[in-house]
Amino acid sequence: MLKTLDILIGVATIMLLLSMAVTIITQAVTDLRQHRGKSLLKGLAGLLRQIDPKLVESMANKIADTVLRHPLVAGPNGKLGDVIHREEFTVLLMSVAAGESPDPPEDAVKKAVLDLLAKNGIPDPAATLKAIRSAALQLEAASPKLASDIRHGKAILQEAKSQYLAKVNGWFDQTIDRVSSRFTLTARMVTFAASLIIAITVQLDTFALIDRLSVDDQFRTAVAQNADALMQQAAKAQQASDGSQTGGAAPTASPAPPAGTSSTPSPSSASASQPPTPTPVSQPGAPTPTVQSVQREYYTLLSTAGLVSLPGRDWLKRFSLGKIPGIFLSTLLLSLGAPFWYCRLQDLLRLRSAIAQKDEAQRNTRQTTQTTDETAQQPLADPMVAVSGEKGDSAVVG
Repeated sequence: MLKTLDILIGVATIMLLLSMAVTIITQAVTDLRQHRGKSLLKGLAGLLRQIDPKLVESMANKIADTVLRHPLVAGPNGKLGDVIHREEFTVLLMSVAAGESPDPPEDAVKKAVLDLLAKNGIPDPAATLKAIRSAALQLEAASPKLASDIRHGKAILQEAKSQYLAKVNGWFDQTIDRVSSRFTLTARMVTFAASLIIAITVQLDTFALIDRLSVDDQFRTAVAQNADALMQQAAKAQQASDGSQTGGAAPTASPAPPAGTSSTPSPSSASASQPPTPTPVSQPGAPTPTVQSVQREYYTLLSTAGLVSLPGRDWLKRFSLGKIPGIFLSTLLLSLGAPFWYCRLQDLLRLRSAIAQKDEAQRNTRQTTQTTDETAQQPLADPMVAVSGEKGDSAVVG
């Protein structure tokens, strides 16, 4: 049982190690290609054409592009914004028509927005915006405890009652749901492509990896012994990435461990004949391992074992057609993503710890001298003791 768990832990550790690289590539590609912003642009363009069916697709795209490049919505360096709220979209579209945008749009775009609003009950966007701001101030004075977004939403509902507002409120949520689905599909395609590139580049054969983990106890222990260290560093890297994306400052103290785990590292994988011993992530006076250092250790270990082949002069010599099924399986497993393998490895380490502790307790019980009761210590009666009473002589012949 422990050997099977060690094999699964080894596979999960390698997949987590490489899927982190897949995640980095996926994020880089989606950011450079602005897949989020482009998906949102297509969604908003479709919403604009739903508001005004006579609006041509090219003009709808220009209007959506103008809204998403507004300084309050745009990303860094003027990139397309990838997040916009319903009330923001409602007001920004009117501000473009009223000429209140810091970057004045093209005349054709402004005219198209004016026509769209006029057809749907907003003939004077500038006056409507003034009324909305005045109503928001009155609500703030009357109910200061109300949240800002609630006051703003009530002011829009009060001062901009029209078919324009009804259509935006009626279709915005469904549009964003379709935008999320479109971006998810795109991200999955990029993730699969990145996984395929990684698997081919390092020639990761899952079948060969499982076979090596099954027969080589030393290699299996070496692969899994720092699995908890890799998990903690992956969690720290993810938290730092999330903090940088949201604009928050990086934490100065060590982050708390994920929910359901203890602050101490889990027992590392060891031979089934020996009890597991905790492997500390860092010791006093020793440097804390980073993701890059742990990755280098694993890459060196796998390269020495011949399970991965980094690009070089011997890369083609090590490639064979027999590796293709294993590489394809590796691609599918890597495309599941680092969060998936992080959770699976966490569960496997917790399960192995519980089973190893139970096995150790049973082994200690078997090896401990047992005390028996007095009756069990008395010798058994001699079966050859003479039986009282009559007996015959078997030697007599009659």
